[in-house]
Amino acid sequence: MLLWEIFVLFTRVALFSWGGGPASLALMQRETTAAGWVTAAEFADAVAVGNALPGPIAPQVSAYVGYKMAGTSAAVAAAAGTVFPTTHLMLLMLDIFFGINNRQHCCCICICISCISFSIISHIWIENKNPRLACAHLVGAGRRHDKRYVI
Repeated sequence: MLLWEIFVLFTRVALFSWGGGPASLALMQRETTAAGWVTAAEFADAVAVGNALPGPIAPQVSAYVGYKMAGTSAAVAAAAGTVFPTTHLMLLMLDIFFGINNRQHCCCICICISCISFSIISHIWIENKNPRLACAHLVGAGRRHDKRYVI
């Protein structure tokens, strides 16, 4: 039963966090400490170990917490819960994307992505009043002058 609870908790964290592994750590910490599985200090240790290892941090931290809870099988359940939802959503999106054979749909997707990019760049341009920074972000060569804008 504990393995199922671990799997469900980390699946929930993976489904409801947005922005990748580092962005999911706050929700993961809140959920695991609220469940009483780890303390804030133990979670910080898990993040430190995860940062020291190569690869994505979210499955590493979840495996650390799972291993602390119930050993190797719980570590596998936690890592699987972290990876399972995003993997299946990506496979579903690939199936949908490659199922689109109509050129108009592909053009629509490109237009949507372009609109989002334009919105981000124009927001940087207007708020920072720095067209060079906006252009640098557009080509992906800009430094992070403002922590709110990570492109």
